Amino acid sequence: MPQFLLEKIKAENNVEVVRVVVPKTAKKKTRTPLYVAVSTVDDANALCTRGVVVEGTWYPCEPFADGAALRQCYRCYGFGHVAKMCTARAVRCGYCSSTHRETECQAKKDDLEDAMLNGTHVARTRCVNCAEKHPAWSKQCPVRAKWIAQAKERWADRPRYFISPDYSKKTTQENATTAANPATVGLRNGNATRKRRAEPDEASRPARHRGRPPASSVLARPDHGSRDISQMIAAMSQSADNTMVLDDD
Repeated sequence: MPQFLLEKIKAENNVEVVRVVVPKTAKKKTRTPLYVAVSTVDDANALCTRGVVVEGTWYPCEPFADGAALRQCYRCYGFGHVAKMCTARAVRCGYCSSTHRETECQAKKDDLEDAMLNGTHVARTRCVNCAEKHPAWSKQCPVRAKWIAQAKERWADRPRYFISPDYSKKTTQENATTAANPATVGLRNGNATRKRRAEPDEASRPARHRGRPPASSVLARPDHGSRDISQMIAAMSQSADNTMVLDDD
């Protein structure tokens, strides 16, 4: 099945697909995510932009967000990793938190026998994470609730595209060039860069005094044709009279 999907995605999307992973729980579900690994960052961003097509059906695609889903180890029953990556020294029971496997738990067997024979259920459970009276996988566990909240926060802040490793190197070189030449300010617009003219030295600038300009400088400004408000009203009235005379003719 993964090899069939690999060939289909490669042919229909024009990308170099390296690996396709189908979750183990896909057989029990009608909908499941599909993990696709490609050879380059450009191919990955292309799939994230336009989606992936499989047998003529379009599916949305986005980068894999590590930590955006709840992970619980079924070896030590801790959170944040799986059993394959577990580094705990001893195996823990998810039912009573002792150092044995859950299939070997005597407390669990005793609880089942009491429930079947006597009709009573005295829970001998103990959580590995919070030491409360519930199994390690219980939804009532406060530690589990914290990890779920953290996963939801990472899911909301998940990236939408991949960043190429060359991008960070290019940005570092541009920052070094700008720092070496302070008179040049790069305004990035695609591949073009505009340069701002360097300011003159402080010694060559004319001295400027702080505060409002003196009254003499205001009076010395040339008149640019400004008129008094009474003259403007008189001109408008004369224009209106001329218009009325023309209408009477």
